[in-house]
Amino acid sequence: MVGVHLIGDEGIVMSIRPAESDLPALADLDWSVLEGQLDGSGFAMTPPLLSPERCVELVGMFDDDARFRATVVMARHAFGEGSYRYFADPLPPLVQILRETLYPPLAAIANRWAQRLGERRFPDTLDGLLDECATLGQHKPTPLVLRYGPGGYNCLIRTSTAN
Repeated sequence: MVGVHLIGDEGIVMSIRPAESDLPALADLDWSVLEGQLDGSGFAMTPPLLSPERCVELVGMFDDDARFRATVVMARHAFGEGSYRYFADPLPPLVQILRETLYPPLAAIANRWAQRLGERRFPDTLDGLLDECATLGQHKPTPLVLRYGPGGYNCLIRTSTAN
């Protein structure tokens, strides 16, 4: 995946999003093994996808109100103990590249499940999904980040719309 680059005043190339080489674990994912885990257990565990530095970067965003469009305190809605925040547009570059990289193989797995279940298919590309969402009236970004304290948890919930 090619990052977006800007040429600075002094002719220096500045990346405004992480290059795929900054996230090597994404390229190393064995999707057939992950799909087998999903089929067998209903969940799959990846190896760590982000370096400790990238995790610190994401954690550091949580208290920056300008990055978020909405905050949900889970206890208020009986969703659990903790809170989550929906990112605002534009998404942070790290979040965007994760989204763009992970969506296609996850959609392929979801579509194999959908076929077995006789359900509708998901678009093959993230842009296709975003177009479908926009057609249905969902124009706000839905990536979110969660924060739990000691004893925090998230209940299984199903919502019909993203906050």
